[in-house]
Amino acid sequence: KRRGFIYGGIIMKDDGTEQPAGFGDAKLRDLYSPKGSAQPWFDACKLITNQHRPDLEIIVATAFAAPLMATPAENSLLVSAWGASGAGKSTAVKVASAVWAHPKKSKEVAMSTAKSVVHKMGEIRNLPVYWDEIKNKKAQLAVFETLFAGSEGVGPSRLTSSIELRDRGDWQTMLCICSNISFIDHVISEQPTTDSGIYRVFEFEVQPVPKTAQGQMSTTSASRITQELENNY
Repeated sequence: KRRGFIYGGIIMKDDGTEQPAGFGDAKLRDLYSPKGSAQPWFDACKLITNQHRPDLEIIVATAFAAPLMATPAENSLLVSAWGASGAGKSTAVKVASAVWAHPKKSKEVAMSTAKSVVHKMGEIRNLPVYWDEIKNKKAQLAVFETLFAGSEGVGPSRLTSSIELRDRGDWQTMLCICSNISFIDHVISEQPTTDSGIYRVFEFEVQPVPKTAQGQMSTTSASRITQELENNY
């Protein structure tokens, strides 16, 4: 029975008590441990909420929805936000990432591989994974491979140097990708005879808005605000 939630080396239980917990990957420990204060995150979040754009707010909301995937008993869900550059997707990803981790170093990029992302999912388990700048077919293929591995909820079997089975990571979480091209189109091209891949993806288009629209500001000003998240997450 689930009694609590582990984050940043602490088990927070349903009776209000806390106790120390271990952390498997030393490199991830620093990225997923709280730093600084919360106020810079609220300031950055206003960059999104002041625009009153549900398409960007969905990206931020995945940070809070991912740990709840255990409730509907689903192993994973891929949220795909696509649209033209400059629509605000990357800013929303920074804000979402900073809920749990360093917004730059914890984010996956175009050159990330499916194997590395699946390994990471097994380590962070219920925390969301963000993959930005999916701009070409090669990057889409890596996401496609991760999609089906993620739906299984468990990592591959591997042997140690002494020919013993390693522990297999498992997860229940969300993977959120941002791109300039539709990922659903790629799934259809890879699986023209079945809809199984489509059912694993929730995709929507992020439309650009005029510079005079509500909540808009210069790119330089927005970047300065979101950069504060690299020391406050």
